[in-house]
Amino acid sequence: MRTAFLIAFTVFAAAEDLGDSTVRIPGLGKVRGSKVNDGFEVESFLGIPYAAPPVGRRRWQPPGQQPSWRGVLKATEFGASCPGSQCNAPSNDTKDSEDCLFLNVYRPVGRKASRRMPVMVWIHGGSYTTGCGDRYSGWTMLKQAQEGIILVTINYRLGVFGFLGSDKLRAEDGSTGNFGLQDQRAAIQWVREHIAAFGGDAGRVTIFGESAGAGSVAAHYVSPKSWPFFDRMISQSGAGAIWNSKPLKVAESVFDDIFAKSKCRTVFCLRHWAKTADILTATDEAASAMASSSVGYIPWSPVVDGVEFSDSIWALAEKGQVKQGTAVLGTNRDEDAFFMILYNEPKNFTEADFDNLILDTLLGDKSLLPKVKSLYAEANYPYPKERGAYSFWWWAAMAVRTDAGFTCPNRLFARNVKRAGVEGVYNYYFVHPSQTPSPIYGTGPGSVVVPHASEIMFVFDCAYNSDTDISTCPLQGKGEQSLSEEFIHAWVSIAATGAPGSVGAVDWQPWPKSGSTPYQHTSLQFDIGTQQGGSGVTFGGPRVDRQCDFWDTRMI
Repeated sequence: MRTAFLIAFTVFAAAEDLGDSTVRIPGLGKVRGSKVNDGFEVESFLGIPYAAPPVGRRRWQPPGQQPSWRGVLKATEFGASCPGSQCNAPSNDTKDSEDCLFLNVYRPVGRKASRRMPVMVWIHGGSYTTGCGDRYSGWTMLKQAQEGIILVTINYRLGVFGFLGSDKLRAEDGSTGNFGLQDQRAAIQWVREHIAAFGGDAGRVTIFGESAGAGSVAAHYVSPKSWPFFDRMISQSGAGAIWNSKPLKVAESVFDDIFAKSKCRTVFCLRHWAKTADILTATDEAASAMASSSVGYIPWSPVVDGVEFSDSIWALAEKGQVKQGTAVLGTNRDEDAFFMILYNEPKNFTEADFDNLILDTLLGDKSLLPKVKSLYAEANYPYPKERGAYSFWWWAAMAVRTDAGFTCPNRLFARNVKRAGVEGVYNYYFVHPSQTPSPIYGTGPGSVVVPHASEIMFVFDCAYNSDTDISTCPLQGKGEQSLSEEFIHAWVSIAATGAPGSVGAVDWQPWPKSGSTPYQHTSLQFDIGTQQGGSGVTFGGPRVDRQCDFWDTRMI
């Protein structure tokens, strides 16, 4: 009841824009941001706290309510990133801190207060262990989104501080291992309750994210606790995968490894007295044990704790526990190329290399190997024509892990959401090898792969390099800025209306009602045109139904 009242109040109350990039947020206080004008003027409000600092007795507890402040909050610099973020670039003087629950608001300048803008809340990825909201360019996205949106990016607790779970570490509400996800929910709730002060429409909030951010979006989509605070979702490379969540027994194993390496002998010590650096050191020392904890799971992800989640995220979707709101899902053609290159798998991968990698990371059962090899034989799989210097077995291993970890779970999640009665289910398939230099492994001039995370630069029309602290904005590859415009137009249309409409010359149709519709007839395929200035967007999709039928049986 209180939430419904607050939503109504923030939509209809006369939020006061005081000029000079200063806004009064009812119930909190005044905040002063700054302007960027590079042919399009955008106001940013950076480092706004959305929850009480999760320090001291609040470590490994759900986020507490952010108190109001006196005076004017200076919001011209990013707040601290969470421990493990890897976001401390040369130009950023802030350091990682457990006091890291900040968000950033970007809005176009000059919009009339009577015209409420749709709101998009970005949840960053990074395997639930790295990343921050600072690294995503609000002004470039808003510059392309001429329709007018407000963009919010957020920090949330990562790794050991966000997703350490155990019965020994139960919080005040009984939950464990989902503190980072609870932070995200608190940020989304903050947006719902306060975004009207910035000219946002609290009744049109879209959450979107990539990788762990996409898994997080899917988690909120199946979590009734999150439903009151958003309206639509976009999940980029992560919906429904087994790594979206883990059983409590896997979390317990991770906890035991870290506790054994810590300087503490009681959980009270770990929660109240242990230094941040000591906890991170214990986590690093336990990393090898955690990595081998269980095939398919990752150490840091939401936990099926019986309080936040009664089952895995994909299983809850299968049971029909989903929000009745537009769902946009999608994957990239060569997701696992990112990880193959990151971990230095040789380009001249052999059949023996294939066998070892697939058995170690996916199957565990040698009797299934002939079946997998048949499904991914040259004659049975739609490998691209351009393969660069990579061997057939490199492509085969990459395709197996792409399908098992991304493409096929995405199909299963989409089917389950559709079966649950959601009308607006849309799928996309990104197939363009980006030629813009970026820190994403496998991208850049001469690229022949479409790796994990390579679509992000098209959503934001900007490739940020955290090593050099230099952004490439707009994108430089031939036809790539036009493709970025099509991406952004579709995403903004979803946020504004709940439907993507036409993209390029193609009407993006929702997922068919028939559960047996071939995957290739379900998706909008993003690519550049074959001619200068021409759109390459078509209606198509992955031709991998036989492969996905197999991987569906492997979900546990």
